[in-house]
Amino acid sequence: MIVAQIFLINEVVLAAHIAGHTVLITNITQVQTSLEKIVFWLYGIFWILAVGFIIWAAFLFMGANGEADKITKAKIMLVYTLIAAAVVLLANGIRDIVTNLLTGAT
Repeated sequence: MIVAQIFLINEVVLAAHIAGHTVLITNITQVQTSLEKIVFWLYGIFWILAVGFIIWAAFLFMGANGEADKITKAKIMLVYTLIAAAVVLLANGIRDIVTNLLTGAT
């Protein structure tokens, strides 16, 4: 994962130290683009993890052999994964709605 540190220089020019390289950021569009890339990657990583947890819950269901405790554990894992997916979908949708309202897009 790339860790970025941003420093304010002369109120206008920003310098970002990313993975050992210094990158000058001269306007807010570059900051917005960088943040969008980070969010895009985090979004992708989340969906990979969500699919992994759903598959894991499915294996727990299959391996439960009728044991109530294991079935309950699998159900809880599946419910929490689906709730997390719903929250991420809503957050992404709200972000898009706010962006469209602020930019005047239809």
